[in-house]
Amino acid sequence: MSEHDDEPDRGFRRQIRETKEEAFRARRVLRRGLPDPDIETRLDVAQIHSDYRDLLSDYASESALKTPWDDRNVDWIDTALAQTTTVERPLPRRGHATETVQVPRAASIDPSRLLDLGKELDAIAKELGFAASARDQTTNTEATKKDLVNLLNARGQDDAIERLPDDWVEDDGGEAT
Repeated sequence: MSEHDDEPDRGFRRQIRETKEEAFRARRVLRRGLPDPDIETRLDVAQIHSDYRDLLSDYASESALKTPWDDRNVDWIDTALAQTTTVERPLPRRGHATETVQVPRAASIDPSRLLDLGKELDAIAKELGFAASARDQTTNTEATKKDLVNLLNARGQDDAIERLPDDWVEDDGGEAT
């Protein structure tokens, strides 16, 4: 097996990790806007969560999922983005003027529902193994080769992993021996 055989898998894992981080940042902005975040913030969170759901849906039939995909209630986000609704948007004028605009229905979703969707997507990602491993506790003064490889993998530093000695990394996907 060449050293580049698993690059598509690493690239896909990195894409999931980056989208997960982007979803986290968007939810943080949403929470800071509570109790009534603006339309653009809600829409941004909905779109990012839709992207996150799309990436994870490739694994919908995996047996690693504790609850089947179809029972997870995450597919509604695409419908909410495809349908429109009428909302009042504040205008940047004095006197609290507003305008009526058509926006995707996702822009008017209750923020708590968007936050719950993000938590569910994170739970799916974790069940599928797209989360940092916290299985083995190591004392603060010790680190193993596996700890280093997992840290580099979690940070998306694939080039650094490739430069590690062969006996540190197995051929089947970057796990340390």
